[in-house]
Amino acid sequence: MIQSVFLLILIMAIGNIDCTTRIGYIYNATYASNNITAIITYTNTCYECICYGFFSSVPPLYVGLNCYQNNKTCALFANYSAISTVQIDFNSTFIFIQQPPTQNTTTGNYTSMSAAISTRLNCEP
Repeated sequence: MIQSVFLLILIMAIGNIDCTTRIGYIYNATYASNNITAIITYTNTCYECICYGFFSSVPPLYVGLNCYQNNKTCALFANYSAISTVQIDFNSTFIFIQQPPTQNTTTGNYTSMSAAISTRLNCEP
């Protein structure tokens, strides 16, 4: 009896574990590449692009996106191209779920931040 109760509590605890996905941000920067897979518009915030690009079931799954605040669009990348740079752009944020390959050159100083976003993020319209 005690084992059954313990097993039931354990199953309930495992069922309530939140899964998170780490999302990287580089503010005031854009990933410059001619390998853009899709361009979408958003209504309120860049989180709409994150939901569409990283958490939707629509293929292809994207590895990164540029969110442009001045015209409320996002450029999504399904993979990183061999020739690319991260450039300073005060109207953009580069957001990625998979870090781009390291490069031997730098084009300027930028501030980066990594955040965990729960997969329970409300991605419904």
